Amino acid sequence: MKTLFFATTNSNKINEVKQILDIPNIKIEIPKNFDVKETGKTFKENSLLKAKALFELLDRKQPVFSEDSGLCIEALNLEPGIYSKRYDQHKLGKKLGANEKNQLIIDLMKNKKNRAAYFICIVSHISINGTITNFKGVFTGTIASNIDYYKKNGFGYDPIFLTTNNKRLSELSLTEKNKISHRGIAFTKFKKFLIKFPN
Repeated sequence: MKTLFFATTNSNKINEVKQILDIPNIKIEIPKNFDVKETGKTFKENSLLKAKALFELLDRKQPVFSEDSGLCIEALNLEPGIYSKRYDQHKLGKKLGANEKNQLIIDLMKNKKNRAAYFICIVSHISINGTITNFKGVFTGTIASNIDYYKKNGFGYDPIFLTTNNKRLSELSLTEKNKISHRGIAFTKFKKFLIKFPN
């Protein structure tokens, strides 16, 4: 049984990733009390920061992987971007609840004709010998004009993101979402890599 350590504490990401990386003989472990400041200027830099920090924490003796992802909106100069998780603090200097954070985007997008947006995910893997490999997933769509308060699926910006089929990500089951999402695309590439190079 091979163990892979995932550099995150986000339970929503953990649930999505564990479903995608359902590979026999591979076990995913989550570090306790793991926290890294995301000081990078790109998704790739932030993903690598987390992977390298965990690799060092485990004394360079265990394979690790991480991911960084976010929402990029054309009309907002590709914001929230790398600040997606903490856009409320970046923009307003204070923490907001999930619905309030989505409402902030809706307000900023008021009267914007161009509602094109995309989610991006970068997965970084560091093998036991220190080799780094990155995987990218991009998922395009548009920003809705209001928030879906009623659907229970998804998290983050899912209630305001419309797919090309005009469905919100929050309307999709986890299985449906993982088939098409940025995270699903990136981690499916990673899964194929793990199967091809099991050691």
